Amino acid sequence: MIEIDDNRLPAVVQPRDSGSSARNLDALLTWCRAYQSDIKKLLHRKGAILLRGFDVRTAEDFAHVARATSEHALAEYVAGVARRKKITDGIYTSTEYPPHVDMPCHNELSHTKDWIALIFFFCQVAPRDRGETPLVDGREVVRGMKPETAAMFREKQVAYVRFLHSGDGSGILENNVRVLDPSGYPYSVSWQHTYGTTDKAVVEGHAKRVDADIAWTSSDDLIWRERVQAIRRHSDTQEESWFSHVINFHPSRMPDAVRERIPEEQYPRNVLFGDGTPISDAIVEEVRRCVAKGEMLFPWQKGDVLMIDNVLVAHGRRTFEGPRSILTAMAGQREDTR
Repeated sequence: MIEIDDNRLPAVVQPRDSGSSARNLDALLTWCRAYQSDIKKLLHRKGAILLRGFDVRTAEDFAHVARATSEHALAEYVAGVARRKKITDGIYTSTEYPPHVDMPCHNELSHTKDWIALIFFFCQVAPRDRGETPLVDGREVVRGMKPETAAMFREKQVAYVRFLHSGDGSGILENNVRVLDPSGYPYSVSWQHTYGTTDKAVVEGHAKRVDADIAWTSSDDLIWRERVQAIRRHSDTQEESWFSHVINFHPSRMPDAVRERIPEEQYPRNVLFGDGTPISDAIVEEVRRCVAKGEMLFPWQKGDVLMIDNVLVAHGRRTFEGPRSILTAMAGQREDTR
C-alpha cells in the first residue's frame, strides 16, 4: 500500500498505486497507527516526513492524521511569536505574514522553555507561485559552523527578549497586532493574545514556571526575557542540533529605519547571548549562511501533510503570490527546566 522514498529531505510517504483504496484516509490512519514506531524511527533519521497523495481534505482530517502518527496529544499554541488564528482544537493557521515577507528557518517555540517536539503542516490550498516551506537539518547547521561560534552558543546559550504591547483581550488577531513598518515586518503581538489571558497574574505565573524575567511598563506593556539553549541535544538520538529563533529575533532582520527609530527595549523581538552580551551582526550572518546552505525546498501539493521533528529540523516560509492556505498543529510539548 505504501511507498517510502527516504533519499531526500523530507522523506516522502505515498500510496504505491493511484487507486482510491490506496489513497483512502481511513487506510492511511490505519497504517499510521500500525507503524507509529517505524514512523518515529524514520523521523529521527531524516527529521521530516511528507505524506503525499492521500485523501486528506479538511482540518479535521489533518487533525486525525497528526494524532495517528504520534503518541502525543495536540498542543495549544501559547507563548508563540507568530500571527496565527485558531481553527479548531489543536489546529491553527500557519504564520500570517504578508505574502511578500520571507520567513527565515526556525524551530517552533525554541525561544521558550515550553518548546514542542513535533510540528505538522497541511496544505489546504497550494500556492500558485513559490510559497514553499524550506527545511534545514539542524545537525548539519551545527557541523557547518566555525567551532568557536558553536562553542559560544553552547557555553553562553541565548536570551530572547520580547516587547509585547497591551491589547484589547478580544481574541481577534487583527485587534492585537501592532505593525511597525509598511512592509508588514516587524510587528508586535499583544501579551493578551500571546498568552490567551487578560489576567496579569496568569502571565506572571507562567513566567515563574519557566524562570523568565518580566517587567510591566506604565502602559501595561510586557517585557519578557528568557534564557534557553540554541544548540540542543536530541533526547532520543543524542545528536546536537541547531535549535533556535536567533535569525528571526536578531535586530539585523529589522529594516534599518525601524531599528533606528524605536528604543532597543521596545524592539518586538531581540536576542542576546545568555550572559547579556550582544550577538554581533557578523555572527548572525555566519548562522544565516550555514542555514541557507542546508535548506531544502519542495513545492506544496493540495492534501500534503508534513511532519517535522522540531528539534532536528527547522522550517521557514518563502514569499508567494495568489491564495495559499497551510494549517499547522503541534504536539509533544516539553518543559525545559535546565
